[in-house]
Amino acid sequence: GATSFTFESEKARLDSDVGLSDLNGGAGVRRGTFNITDSTGATAEIDLSKAAKVSEVLDAINNAGIGVEASVVEDKIILTDTAGGGSQINVVDDTGSFTAADLGIAGTSTGGVLTGERVYYATGSTSLGLINGRNGVETTNTVGTGAFDFTVRVDGTDVKVFLGVITETVTDPETGEDVTETTPAAATLNDVIDRINTALQTELGDTTTLSASLKADGTGLQITDSAGTAAIEVLDRGEETGGAAVQKTARNLGLNGSGTGSIVGSRIFGGLNSILTKTLNGGLGIEGDGSMTITDRNGSVHNITGLDSLETMSE
Repeated sequence: GATSFTFESEKARLDSDVGLSDLNGGAGVRRGTFNITDSTGATAEIDLSKAAKVSEVLDAINNAGIGVEASVVEDKIILTDTAGGGSQINVVDDTGSFTAADLGIAGTSTGGVLTGERVYYATGSTSLGLINGRNGVETTNTVGTGAFDFTVRVDGTDVKVFLGVITETVTDPETGEDVTETTPAAATLNDVIDRINTALQTELGDTTTLSASLKADGTGLQITDSAGTAAIEVLDRGEETGGAAVQKTARNLGLNGSGTGSIVGSRIFGGLNSILTKTLNGGLGIEGDGSMTITDRNGSVHNITGLDSLETMSE
């Protein structure tokens, strides 16, 4: 019999198998059945009443015995016709079922390819523990006056943002007594957005034209200047003094970088079957100049460049 077992963390994988409960901003997928018809008219019923992972969805479609191949590209499911008939792929939920709609694939293909809607994205209520490859967001252990996690530098003015527990003394307007109020640490993307916007208003004034928000496609955060002129730089703690980062809060949030008029954050989710490149090598990402050379067995040399600009392993 077996004499030893090896267990490997899921976080060590170079791909991912996203749970259906994580789709649609955490709303998940209502389990049920739907029908797929390929270009020759062959139809199969897909039963996902017990499915839990995206890979199970792909397997169910690919093993259905019709001319349709299911795959994923970033945040979408793609159905490709392999039957070579004269019609298009058609996907219809069974009566009372919403599974295909929730998976973003209900409808008819164009040119033999049905590109699903984006189903893997964040909302304001997304937990910080789910982003950055489920590694969450690194924050400082420092508390009290002066504690901060990262800096938003606006036209040379440093705005310090703190995501931890805030404890402050305020005066009760009815009794005149001092009371202690505690605000929990940021736990969701909305909490982070609120902390950034509060810090911007506190430091730059209520009339500031800068604000943080979730990107329209739900793939990351952004800081924008409605006037379009501010020089913005987001620095992790330690970098604001010209040194090296001592933690990676801004990087974890995809906000580290600089720009004029806006900071458009990088992805905070890897994709339906992919991980973020910045989570590789213990969070160091792809280092060096982002290039590599591969020599195949025939002696041909292939130079690959620009790897450091790619956000996911699937890219």
